[in-house]
Amino acid sequence: TGTSNALQSGDDAISDNTCYNDSGVTRTITAVKCRSDNASNTTTVNPTFGSAGTGTTILSGALTCGNSLAYSSSGTVTNASWTTGTGINPVMGGTLTGTSISMIVEYTY
Repeated sequence: TGTSNALQSGDDAISDNTCYNDSGVTRTITAVKCRSDNASNTTTVNPTFGSAGTGTTILSGALTCGNSLAYSSSGTVTNASWTTGTGINPVMGGTLTGTSISMIVEYTY
């Protein structure tokens, strides 16, 4: 983190592949939501399958996280098939304004 613990580019790498499908079956992603601790948040996520943000994007575009720890509405899921043996990278972007973000991936199988 940067000055006053502010997020900086690359901080999301700590969570690459922590959301990992090792179930043995393909999951269907139904929603992706995120939140920031900042009241004037402009931080985004644009998650991809695979580590280091090199895989297929899950959403149709970057999703701006909700403000003041409130989750955003879901982004538009365009690639919902989450195959076993695949992790997710959050790919944080936008103007990094808070000290933390959280992302939820909802799925069925």
